[in-house]
Amino acid sequence: MRNPAPRLVHSEDLAAFRSLSPYGRVFECVAETSRYVTLSCGGKKFRVSPELFRPVPAPRWRVGQDVVLKGDGRSATIVEMAWHHQREQAMYFLLLEGKKKSRRYWESDFVG
Repeated sequence: MRNPAPRLVHSEDLAAFRSLSPYGRVFECVAETSRYVTLSCGGKKFRVSPELFRPVPAPRWRVGQDVVLKGDGRSATIVEMAWHHQREQAMYFLLLEGKKKSRRYWESDFVG
């Protein structure tokens, strides 16, 4: 899904979907019709062909949610979520102390 073909994304959503760099991102499926599934990510919705949709287990945490880190107890906000294909689990990117961290975090890194 690095640069999806125009036929796979609704024409009104194509530019925004491509600018999102959707490859590897975790989306929430919010609706289905015979022609499209509607995916949500970061408050935006995109209509895409079912060919692009790959169901994965629902992550425990969501973008925008506050979490507490194990070990040091610092609070952070999830700002991005992607799918790690080899581990078959979500990986999270955080806003920590006002800065977006490049490190990947896993569910096991959070309290609760």
